[in-house]
Amino acid sequence: MRADDCGALWEHLVLDTLLSVADPARVQFWRDHQQREVDFVVPRGRDVVDAYECNWTGLQPELRNLQAFRRVYPLGNNYIVVPAVTAPQALRVEGLEVQLISPVNLMP
Repeated sequence: MRADDCGALWEHLVLDTLLSVADPARVQFWRDHQQREVDFVVPRGRDVVDAYECNWTGLQPELRNLQAFRRVYPLGNNYIVVPAVTAPQALRVEGLEVQLISPVNLMP
């Protein structure tokens, strides 16, 4: 498999997992007028939206888009979904509280 394909395939795997555990109508993505986007967002209640960024390598996640999203929607959990995490890890990265998780951690 080409290395260039891994990120897109990983994003589809995470999407399939989210669709299997959440109401498919609630799983969305976010993009603003500056073309900043968050891979997946899932509303959890009034003004509470969880954000999911997919990262194939797990190295140096780019969080500018997530920071822009949180300026508009400040409430909710931030997840970075990576393949090589055996247990969820809470981190503070670039001023954001994020959890590194694998798709297995999305399952009930």
